[in-house]
Amino acid sequence: MLSYKIYKQMIKIITFPIFITPLRKKIKNYLKLNVFNMPYRRQKAFYNYVKKYCDDSVVTSNISTHIDPEKLPIWQIWFQGQDLAPDIVKLCFKSIDKYANGRKIIRLTEQDIHQFIELPDYVLEKYNKGIITPAHLSDIIRVCLLAKYGGTWIDATVLLSNFIPTSIINSQFFAFHITPKSTWFDCHDYLTSASWFLHSQPNNNLMCSVRNALFKYWKNENSIVDYFLIYFIFKCLVDQHTKLANEWNSTVNINEEATHQMQLFFNSSFNSKKLEQIKENSSIHKLTYHYKTIIDDSLLDIFFKKNNLFY
Repeated sequence: MLSYKIYKQMIKIITFPIFITPLRKKIKNYLKLNVFNMPYRRQKAFYNYVKKYCDDSVVTSNISTHIDPEKLPIWQIWFQGQDLAPDIVKLCFKSIDKYANGRKIIRLTEQDIHQFIELPDYVLEKYNKGIITPAHLSDIIRVCLLAKYGGTWIDATVLLSNFIPTSIINSQFFAFHITPKSTWFDCHDYLTSASWFLHSQPNNNLMCSVRNALFKYWKNENSIVDYFLIYFIFKCLVDQHTKLANEWNSTVNINEEATHQMQLFFNSSFNSKKLEQIKENSSIHKLTYHYKTIIDDSLLDIFFKKNNLFY
């Protein structure tokens, strides 16, 4: 990670003499993106750092199994319990209830995780000390659940506006692909899949290998190398292991871009035609509960007032 840190320090030195704050920030951003290509260097540094946790020792060679998709559960979690969830999360949960198509929904809290999976002591210890955050414990939980039981992991801030496509449900494994079209990352060279919506059969090698790599990382580390650690680990695994790459390349290829459109238009004036277009492009929508204000008559405002229009 030395190269990234050196370039970061160089930018600080170059912009230090500039006393006008807005101008300094503007020049900093220009240098980061257009001169030193910092998003690429940053991702490359993180990617190279986690490589050591993605070696042969974490890769599994399980025989593929296939359970009737209708018998696979839907997994979700809100650590404090559903009653204490933000309103937008509660509405997302309602949409999952509506479009579960008869499948069992299991919504976990911090108290009942142990009923389904057994986590290593070092993971629990580091979580209790605040070293592992709830978000990153959630990453561990999802891959453990899917590796053991299979099913569909759906983040609490995901809205369904229709049933999950059968092409996803019938897959051995599914995750949305991250491509250069994604608006959420400045660089895509070291990212290949998202983890907020996952579908898997039990004992899937991709999920088991990601689980093992996360365990290995947290057994040896006391800080998070990047918020999207699980993304980098997945990419490392499919890059370094042909078997996993073949499994990943055989999955249904759906770009994540359309799933973010609803959130991107949260603050735009409500337009029913635009909403229908968003719903037509994807029945799965990644939202957020991190919003500062609700603008009158915006898409987000109407979402709370007339949520039946959305699902």
